[in-house]
Amino acid sequence: MKKLLFTLLAIVSLNVSATTYNETTNPALDGVFLDAGQYSIDTTTGLDWLSFKDDGTAYTLGYSINDMASWYYDQGWLVATETQVTNLFNLFFPTFDDSGSTQTITPEDPANLLIQSRNSWILSFGHNASIADDGTVTFPNDSLYSTGMYLNEDGSVGVAGIKIGIVDGPNLATTLYGPDYGISSLTADSAYGNLGVFMVRDSGRHICNPSIEDCPGPVVPIPAAVWLFGSGLLGLLFAARRRA
Repeated sequence: MKKLLFTLLAIVSLNVSATTYNETTNPALDGVFLDAGQYSIDTTTGLDWLSFKDDGTAYTLGYSINDMASWYYDQGWLVATETQVTNLFNLFFPTFDDSGSTQTITPEDPANLLIQSRNSWILSFGHNASIADDGTVTFPNDSLYSTGMYLNEDGSVGVAGIKIGIVDGPNLATTLYGPDYGISSLTADSAYGNLGVFMVRDSGRHICNPSIEDCPGPVVPIPAAVWLFGSGLLGLLFAARRRA
């Protein structure tokens, strides 16, 4: 059983029946950050981001950075850098106050752009959570972590993402953990059940992996003999027309 203790984030995961909230995603974000199921595409930077979801298709939750690097490196995925995660987080939460590296949003207000951005984040990264087309957000329990680890430039491990906890009735408390939320106790070998790993690749040059995405069929090369035959046939037709 994976370790679930993560004292610095005060993690408690209680399995209760699913709870739904009618909220909306952020349309400004959804236009540039396209959900492709197992991964999402940032059309601004041309980068793919692997989901944290543990639905059996793309699973970065509960594993260490070194685990993910060893499993996904040959498929074109790399552990995200500090700069990449910072740019990503700023795309979703441009008004984030990082003075303490965390910011809490409560009570919930569907019109709040930070809430809408949080929902778009869940749609792209959130494990065990879903958002329907009508904006209904479904949480399977009363505490959701959509949080990931990455490597800082000095080799230390940083954390960024969100935590959502049911507070009272329809209200949720959302805590944003900005990219500056470095935790000294984490290493590249640390694995926690509530933390994913930010994995990124170049959309234009990634290696398609049929186990996590729909890959195009192989391109069948046309033999040189076919080209020669075709060109010869065209030459004969041209000569025949000139004699006619």
